[in-house]
Amino acid sequence: MIHRSRWWPGLLIVLALVTGEWLRQPAPAWVWLLLGLGVVGAVMLGRQPSWVTRLAALTVVALMAVVALTQLRLNAIEHGWPELREERVTAASRRLSGDLRAAFFRTVQLAETAARTADREQVEVFASLAAAVSSSGPEISVAVLE
Repeated sequence: MIHRSRWWPGLLIVLALVTGEWLRQPAPAWVWLLLGLGVVGAVMLGRQPSWVTRLAALTVVALMAVVALTQLRLNAIEHGWPELREERVTAASRRLSGDLRAAFFRTVQLAETAARTADREQVEVFASLAAAVSSSGPEISVAVLE
């Protein structure tokens, strides 16, 4: 006789409700409740012989990890927003500065290529300019004037 346990779908529903409440109003209390229920549920589900319950246990562990890590990030933002904002603005400024420097360098190279090839045939000029214009990075265009 095989004993089939019917408690675990109810546990999953309770975990979904707790997660929903955490999504509605993120707070550490919901995370602690989810972690407590989740650990007990994952251990009990992991002991079941069915692959379905083991997959459910793995899903519960993943849910707990995602919620806990997200709550940690929310706490970091809530309690240290000025420092976090400053880090992000500084990093974005460095990236932008590098992008602008690279675009300026590419523009200078393109202008030098255009100056070197200005006295050649039009087909050669277009070929050398096409080779000088890169397909990556910021868009750079060439205007050819006669």
